[in-house]
Amino acid sequence: MFSLAPSNFRRGLYKITKTGLCMPFSQLSVGNKTYLKGEDGSVKSFWHDLPLYVNPGQKVFNMFVEIPRWTNAKNEMSKDELFNPISQEIKDGAPRFVPDIFPFKGYLWNYGAFPQTYEDPDSSDKFTGLTGDGDPIDVVEIGQSVAQKGQIINVKLLGIMGMIDGGETDWKVFAIDVNDPLAPKINNSKDIEKYMPGLVDATRSWFTKYKVPQGKGENSWCFDGQIKDALNIV
Repeated sequence: MFSLAPSNFRRGLYKITKTGLCMPFSQLSVGNKTYLKGEDGSVKSFWHDLPLYVNPGQKVFNMFVEIPRWTNAKNEMSKDELFNPISQEIKDGAPRFVPDIFPFKGYLWNYGAFPQTYEDPDSSDKFTGLTGDGDPIDVVEIGQSVAQKGQIINVKLLGIMGMIDGGETDWKVFAIDVNDPLAPKINNSKDIEKYMPGLVDATRSWFTKYKVPQGKGENSWCFDGQIKDALNIV
């Protein structure tokens, strides 16, 4: 059994919220920035105000979507701006797009992160031996729906892959929307392969090569690129 220690999820600027908030959230767009908005209309932070746990007993988690499936715009939550909005990255004065990696179109999943998590750049991960990338922990949501930028999805965890990007630890957690029709059937990596054959291999290939068209090298993996099951993070 693979276990991701709870301490990996407690290195953010705020403590984890142990239960979900009652207030519903929505999105607020200002120019090219998307903010999290509370029921009272106040602006919230995707990173700090959204709870990690929806239901600790059932191990249901919140994730926020940065990049919807099949799209190429490199959107990312800003760690340094007030309220941590999501916006498209700017590189060399132009909006950044991730190139298509043949035979795929854009991102293969709804891509985002877990709130109130942090991959510590000042501490070595016990599995990779490398420090974290300083970002929230990434999530690839594999359900059938195409999400929207800034959407909050309630997910259950299926497994994890340990990518090494530029000498830093960059975990990729597989999850599925609990409301997806296949969610009751998919509970681990073997189920992913059974109901979505080839997706894990495609994910590994995509993340390995997606920076090559920019003139960078391929990313590498711990665990020989295998997906691991049974995350014990609660």
